[in-house]
Amino acid sequence: MNTTTKELVLQAFIAGLYVALTFAFQSVSFMAEQFRISEFLLILVLVHPKNALGILVGTALANTLSAAGPIDIVVGTFATYVAIQMMIRIKIKEVSYLSPAIANGVIIGIMLTVLFELPILYTMGSVFVSEVIVTFVPWVLVGNLILKNETIREIFG
Repeated sequence: MNTTTKELVLQAFIAGLYVALTFAFQSVSFMAEQFRISEFLLILVLVHPKNALGILVGTALANTLSAAGPIDIVVGTFATYVAIQMMIRIKIKEVSYLSPAIANGVIIGIMLTVLFELPILYTMGSVFVSEVIVTFVPWVLVGNLILKNETIREIFG
């Protein structure tokens, strides 16, 4: 298998895993209290930035399940893009780990407020806190183990 095919398969695997996790936990993956377990996979962009492709494709596909419809496909994927760019560029690990919560809290919070007439501070805060629970807290606990694991680096690096 050549490198291009291997990379395409890897990114498809990441996208598929993201969609599968979002679907499996669909009841808690959307709206203001969204504990989207699949967001944990964003740590793969810290293993290697190329993994952003699989995450973004997975996000776009998973957001087809959203009650927000096509708007969430665009806005939600954009929020993930912003989070990934922040994660890659910010060199302070803890701040980088907090990037998905910040990006999603603001962007998804605004989207949900506009679409569903929810209170903005509640919505932004709720998305932020739920994102902290599924990304920041686990990454602080096991992030170094993931990022330094030779097998993970070999597969995803």
